Amino acid sequence: MTVTVVVGAQYGDEGKGKIVDFLSKDYDIIARFDGGDNAGHTLVVNKITLALHLIPSGILQRKTCVIGSSVKGNLEAAIKECRNIEKLFGFDPRKFLYISDCMHVVLPEYVEESKKDAESTGKGIKQCASKKYLREGIRIDDLLNLDKIDDIDPTKTFIKNIKGIEDLVKQAEYFKDNVTNTSYLLNEAIKSNKDILFEGAQGTGLDINHGQYPFVTSSDCVAGGASTGTGIGPNLINKVIGIAKVYTTRVDRDKNSPLVTQTDPELDELLRKAGNEFGSTTGRPRRCGWFDVPLVKHSIRVNGINELILTKLDIFDYLDEIKICTHYNVDGEITDIYPTNASTQRRSIPIYETLLGWKGRSTEGTRYLRQLPGNAIGYIERLQELLDVRISYISTGADRYETIKVE
Repeated sequence: MTVTVVVGAQYGDEGKGKIVDFLSKDYDIIARFDGGDNAGHTLVVNKITLALHLIPSGILQRKTCVIGSSVKGNLEAAIKECRNIEKLFGFDPRKFLYISDCMHVVLPEYVEESKKDAESTGKGIKQCASKKYLREGIRIDDLLNLDKIDDIDPTKTFIKNIKGIEDLVKQAEYFKDNVTNTSYLLNEAIKSNKDILFEGAQGTGLDINHGQYPFVTSSDCVAGGASTGTGIGPNLINKVIGIAKVYTTRVDRDKNSPLVTQTDPELDELLRKAGNEFGSTTGRPRRCGWFDVPLVKHSIRVNGINELILTKLDIFDYLDEIKICTHYNVDGEITDIYPTNASTQRRSIPIYETLLGWKGRSTEGTRYLRQLPGNAIGYIERLQELLDVRISYISTGADRYETIKVE
């Protein structure tokens, strides 16, 4: 029995969707534990591209997929996602889907309010999370059982004030056969020695508790969120896999958040175009920077990461030399400890180590380590040395099988 958590080790957009899809073949259940449709996981299978925002990335492997209690669910978006999967791949994903009866629902009014926030994805996630912690939220089970809610239950009052409640009930009805106690389902599966893969959203640098506050999301992005977000004990998790790009990206509308290793405009544009660095949810261009060791070390520590998977190695095929940020200079002090305070990060100066690149030799689509250029292998070995963690796989393209296992 293996219970594994996959988390982003940077600021999201590390390629978790592709990796979860790739790893899913070895697991029985794939469970999404937090976030909402503000997170986009892109899969490419047989040259067909699918962007998932709520449904776990194991769905194309026809694995049992679970949406946990901490996910903020936009029902209209989830229905569109189901129909898109059926259109592109010819099956109804609801046959494999279970949704927590405790999942909070993103209301249309939350979405409208969030569109006024310049730093928001416009998906209503912050508003949904706020209502949840004010104990004024609406869960999918409420929508499916309106006639059974007691008059003394405050939820009855909240529901009366919702505009378009009839539409929301119809949307919930679309999933009525999928809604269940997923905590019970997962715990029973673990007792039966089923292998479970928990899929995180966003990345550690965006975690509400351990990220770049206040430029964070409203969710638990770290491995501990898999326990609280699905209702299993933390002692049941026996592996944590971190995902990191070979460079760093950060998406924000007004570029107010710090990005210590941000590259110069010319290289920023090159990496963005080569790596197609545009948000799969918002379409916003991502800012690009060199690999940030203090950030990833922080992720390894707070998640308890056992192994790391690197993505987008092929994007470095365009470069003569590659830099790695090994430390920060913060007010004259040299450190490799990542400060989660945004104002401290703005004062942080990156200290770089420069390695030779492999420009002119393609790694795209490579599936075996021995086929990589020597400098590419040297880069991977140096990261492994600096991070003191095992690198288990390397992604060299968007397709499921463009992945190297590191022996």
